[in-house]
Amino acid sequence: TIEAIAEQFSAYGKVLMVRMRKEKVSKEFKGSCFIEFDTEKAVTDTVEAANKDGSVVLSFKETKLVCVMPYMEWAKRKEAKQRKPKSTEPSTGKRTADGDVKPEPTKVEFTSGLIFHITELPTDATLYEIKDFFKAIGDIKFVDYEGGKTEAYLRTADGAASDRVKEALEKGASLRESSGKMAFKLLEGEEEQTYWEKIAANSKSGGG
Repeated sequence: TIEAIAEQFSAYGKVLMVRMRKEKVSKEFKGSCFIEFDTEKAVTDTVEAANKDGSVVLSFKETKLVCVMPYMEWAKRKEAKQRKPKSTEPSTGKRTADGDVKPEPTKVEFTSGLIFHITELPTDATLYEIKDFFKAIGDIKFVDYEGGKTEAYLRTADGAASDRVKEALEKGASLRESSGKMAFKLLEGEEEQTYWEKIAANSKSGGG
């Protein structure tokens, strides 16, 4: 309550006003408030008591406070935040006491068993050559290849296509009659998760 807050902080000076911040529509308490003291010294003493070695050590009843700062510093932070370009995407995560949104990590959903790491390719192979070769075997969504390299990543459309590609590679398929057989690995676990996150990031940035 306002009275309880005023009583605790009166230890640092005379409290003139306590304003609890609430949501505009729901009127729910935001978890932060403004406290007005009669002197600047009381403000300084409160901030110094609350912060130690870069961490907030003050609690209200059994709840540890997240942030204690002078009003002018809070106003500067709010103004700086308002100047930042706003994202067109809805924000996810929990809101902290000073109004910031703490984002939660986004987990990429994917179908396992579709990403192949192909190695021992000819150094003069081309992207189109690799695409055409594997598309003749199964439905291929994309091929990730950099010219001059001996490795590539390819993503199949579904499990059936993966089975056909895997079978061909296990039988010793080679990109050309004159080249040796290709080696491969079907990505699994953390390695597979990481590659799908790369795909999602490239897609979001317009990279494919």
